[in-house]
Amino acid sequence: MLTGADCRASLQDGRRVYFQGRLITDLAAEPALATPLEAIAGNYDKYYSAAPGAVNPVLTAPRPRVLEAAVIGVPDEEWGERVHAFVSLTGESAAAPAQLQEFLAGRLASVKRPRTIEVLAELPKNSVGKIAKAQLREPFWRDAGRLV
Repeated sequence: MLTGADCRASLQDGRRVYFQGRLITDLAAEPALATPLEAIAGNYDKYYSAAPGAVNPVLTAPRPRVLEAAVIGVPDEEWGERVHAFVSLTGESAAAPAQLQEFLAGRLASVKRPRTIEVLAELPKNSVGKIAKAQLREPFWRDAGRLV
């Protein structure tokens, strides 16, 4: 979870902060950064974040027959975090993760594309029917020394 405090610290450290594709130079002008954001942060030559909201609509486009998708950040030794996706497919689809990767290649920037895609029969849901991303994240972050 990327917060306004994280962005402020990054700016103070001299790193560039990008939010929704724009370079952020003044947090006061970005009210959305005052609250926690769901973002996947990486340590390339510049600081970037890939918002799962930018990836989900592409994954659930009609062509690959993805019924539901959940995109999370998982620990990565080289980059800090990397994009990971979970999908459930429609009954008529037999799309493999490699086919989904190929579909995404021409539609998303490389930093936003999931490095790994897991196909699940059904994504876990909470009591109000939303995808339980915390439950999906937990196995990845359990031994990472920090929680998201």
